[in-house]
Amino acid sequence: MAKLNMAIPHHLTQGEALKRVKTLLGEVKSQFADKISDLREEWNGNTGKFSFSAMGLSVSGTLTVNHREMELSGDLPFAASFFGEKIESMIRERAETLLAAGGTHMQRTQVKYGVGAKVIFRPKHGTSARTGQKARVFVHGNGTDESGVAHGIKFADGHILWAYPQELTPDTEK
Repeated sequence: MAKLNMAIPHHLTQGEALKRVKTLLGEVKSQFADKISDLREEWNGNTGKFSFSAMGLSVSGTLTVNHREMELSGDLPFAASFFGEKIESMIRERAETLLAAGGTHMQRTQVKYGVGAKVIFRPKHGTSARTGQKARVFVHGNGTDESGVAHGIKFADGHILWAYPQELTPDTEK
């Protein structure tokens, strides 16, 4: 097993950061339902343990959301260790976007979809059971990344996830 240990700083309240991390795990469950199985999470305060199987390989770890950073530690199967740097880079990019808060420490970007906008979800990586489903923007982040500002969207059944602007198209149906 290869070890994965990383810390991602944030400028959110601990409660807001924890809420976003839990939302991300829910997103992973729905977005990659066809690629992963046995996804489990168990939270005790600000620490969560997770495990899942992807392509027959078991992954497990711990997420701890502190006041100024999120810590991730986990075990990667030997077969995945060859891609460790790429995996870490992808996790770090997604976590930094998720935990971006805006303000004086970051450059603000223009929000593409305002709160209340009707959108259709089309993921940029892979497929999702929610591809093509209609949703409504309920919150937007003010952080920046190479792809834009992350938006919180809510589907008709109440499911919530974070999406990049390029994963959304306007729902023009009346």
